[in-house]
Amino acid sequence: MGYDTIIYGGGMYAGGFNGGKLITKNLDKLKGKKIALFAVGANPGREHELRAFWDRVLTPEQQKTIGYFYLRGGFDFDKLNAKDKVLMKMLKIRLRKTKERTEDEQGMLDAYDKPVDFSDKENIRPLIEFVLK
Repeated sequence: MGYDTIIYGGGMYAGGFNGGKLITKNLDKLKGKKIALFAVGANPGREHELRAFWDRVLTPEQQKTIGYFYLRGGFDFDKLNAKDKVLMKMLKIRLRKTKERTEDEQGMLDAYDKPVDFSDKENIRPLIEFVLK
């Protein structure tokens, strides 16, 4: 409560935002503060996919006042905690059963054996600009 700006980041998991409800359920307490949310994940970040994601996370009214950003990260199965490993193993099983995979699905399946990292420090620039204006 002692801060004028709140920046909160969480993982994009199965279309949800890890921990995002902490902010959205407490917006009444955060009135008058600049709020920025950022999600991270291995998702390529296509505009239509991100639009659908943020529409699930934030109401249209919240989208008018909260800055929201996506920072593409990576995937390293060996670094996941036990709970996330179980969830991701279920996804792997589903992906293996898919006969005609999209390029994204095949890329995700390949990442189980060879970790990927798409992070780029430049991608944080829009979030910084939002906070500084």
